Amino acid sequence: YLDGNLVASSTAANTATSTAWSIFRFGWGFSTNQDFNGDIALIASMILAAVFFTIVLLAANVVSLAFRERIPELATMKSLGFRDAFLFGLVIGESILLCSIGAVAGIAIGFLIEPLVKGQLETVLGFFDMTWLHAAQATGIAMFLGLSVGLLPALRARRLPIAFALRERD
Repeated sequence: YLDGNLVASSTAANTATSTAWSIFRFGWGFSTNQDFNGDIALIASMILAAVFFTIVLLAANVVSLAFRERIPELATMKSLGFRDAFLFGLVIGESILLCSIGAVAGIAIGFLIEPLVKGQLETVLGFFDMTWLHAAQATGIAMFLGLSVGLLPALRARRLPIAFALRERD
């Protein structure tokens, strides 16, 4: 009614719901509640991508530190006759094990808190469901993460010169 009466005036009106007006007033620039919910999902996806990138960096740091601490042990094993391929597999296996332990702990926590947060997350995300398929996917991602972050230290263990590694012993 108001928009139609003032369309030809010098101060035309453009009415909106109180939700849209409050969102616009705070400077977020969303025109409808649906746009706002869609942008919340985008923001949540961006935050999760940043968290995943941080997890990759942290996992790479942990695996690199674990390898650096074991350089003398790896050199001793090489001097005792262990093959390069065995040391490569040992470092990769440790990396995958570390990431898998973290994944199993996270999955267990996820299953424990799912009943508590499911209602709140469904209002924001539209759905939230923790299934065994999701747990298997998370475990697979963790194993791939362990393989990818452990590849460089494993290659370094494979090419490790015995004399150099034993010389660095503290």
